[in-house]
Amino acid sequence: MVKTVDIKNVEWQPHPNTKCVKTYLKPLLTTADDLNLRTSLMKVEPGGMIPPHTHETLEFFYFLEGEGVMIKGDLEEKTAPGHAVNIPLGVTHGLRNETKHDLIFISCFAPGDKK
Repeated sequence: MVKTVDIKNVEWQPHPNTKCVKTYLKPLLTTADDLNLRTSLMKVEPGGMIPPHTHETLEFFYFLEGEGVMIKGDLEEKTAPGHAVNIPLGVTHGLRNETKHDLIFISCFAPGDKK
């Protein structure tokens, strides 16, 4: 099934992981749509974070607005609009927003049916 989403009509929802601080998402493609891919528009507010974690999926981030600090294993690097980050299966990763502006990015999981 082909699906079109008008992001203006999707409400921000708190991140389902309660360990995530000041982190919200707008689901774009859910497991109800396709088990192979899950995609969301994400927002990490100033002072917010997604703590370091791992999961059984590939994850891809594409940064649209703001700046953050991406944790990838033992490394940390700054993110900026236009940066893309691929996180392989089982790699510890997280994200912090240490600025005064929202950090906005697209997050994709493949397959979409695992957390």
